[in-house]
Amino acid sequence: HSFTRLVSLRHGMVQDVPKTAPSRMPSRMPSPVLAVVFDLDGTLLSTEALIINVARTVLDLHGTQLTEEALKASIGKPPLEAWQSTMDVLGLTSEQTTAAELYRRSEDILEDLWHEATYLPGAVRLLHHLRAHDGLKIGLATSTPRAVLAKKTKNKPLLQDCFDAVVCGDDEDLRGRGKPDPACFLKVCRQMDVDPGACVVIEDAPSGLVAAVHAGCHCIYVPSIPNDATLEGDEAHASRITRLTTLLEFDPAPFGLDAFGDGIEGTVPFGLNADSVIRIRGQVVTGFGRGSKTLGIPTANVETMAVSKVLPGAATGIFFGWASLACFPGEVYATALSIGWNPFFKNEEKTCEPWLLHDFGDTDFTGTTIALVVVGWIRGEANFESMDALIARIREDGEVTKRALADPRLCAYREDEFYGMGVSETFGQSRLRRVVWGTPCAPHGHGQGMYTQAADKAEKP
Repeated sequence: HSFTRLVSLRHGMVQDVPKTAPSRMPSRMPSPVLAVVFDLDGTLLSTEALIINVARTVLDLHGTQLTEEALKASIGKPPLEAWQSTMDVLGLTSEQTTAAELYRRSEDILEDLWHEATYLPGAVRLLHHLRAHDGLKIGLATSTPRAVLAKKTKNKPLLQDCFDAVVCGDDEDLRGRGKPDPACFLKVCRQMDVDPGACVVIEDAPSGLVAAVHAGCHCIYVPSIPNDATLEGDEAHASRITRLTTLLEFDPAPFGLDAFGDGIEGTVPFGLNADSVIRIRGQVVTGFGRGSKTLGIPTANVETMAVSKVLPGAATGIFFGWASLACFPGEVYATALSIGWNPFFKNEEKTCEPWLLHDFGDTDFTGTTIALVVVGWIRGEANFESMDALIARIREDGEVTKRALADPRLCAYREDEFYGMGVSETFGQSRLRRVVWGTPCAPHGHGQGMYTQAADKAEKP
């Protein structure tokens, strides 16, 4: 496998995936939670796509490729340590290059890219929720050097003002003591005057998980690396580890924290915060042919590279939002979409597939451009005992999508400028936008269907 964190889209909806550990929420915490400490890269910000693509470029210059083993050995560590671990795994010698040289080359490229890192799904929602919790302290413990941290957060006011304590990998007393050494978590707890046993750490890296539990904290582990089983079966630490597939699954109640109050139709509407909206543009590619033939639910695969640019490799679940197709300019469709491995069909790779809630007849979209504005999350992946159960749940997800998108705050995204950005040169300076809500509809000949509403609004691209 290459490690550009390629993600693709497929409507399968299955859990107990062989590629990722199942989600487990604790029944209760042994003591009241007084602080929550976040990692940064891969936990709050989706920086890994930037980092991994740059790492691949740098390693290509040395005639080698980034492997899964090398990635796992380096993730979560300070940059120099990460590069040294990569060299060790790949067998690069000091005669060929040094960790310092690899770091310098990568930083030269990343210098102008850090600010492009986006929030991970659920991060903004959780930070706002925790900030509103009286008496709860929030910390940051990252391997990122302070100068680089400033670049990553310069256009993100929430991350500039959110934390009661910040610990960085280049702090003088932490040099040479990067994760999995627990020093960073012990330090941030001291700065907040909180016992580690009353602190919850949220991490995505194996080294961060090990560091957190060895510090005595409870760790919510949302792994960036699929199929990671770090500390699985470790009875000594099992009671202090909660494994999730995405922050969107997090339930505050078992930790003695206030419940979220923003649900719409049982969904997580992360689009209520503009910083959390996921926008994807790419080509529709040939899929497995299962949507129409097997399920009776036509879906469309999106090219993997388009998705990997905006979504981390470990984000999975059933999402919803709006979509437009370049071949039908001016129309926006309510859309349910799945991101995951679909163990029901035993997929070998993670896929991402939207189901546009409209009857397109026999239209083939392969090769056309699709623009997706994803505004919410319905549920995690789940396994099914039968094909009928799978189909019933997919259709239920479609109904949930339509009800949730009827909320004016989410419905507003049907007018998002993103739809027109990729098609304006082809389709002119203004166009009439129709909003299509679902099936059944008239055949796609621009006639009104049962769930079709006309929005008589001309829009400039």
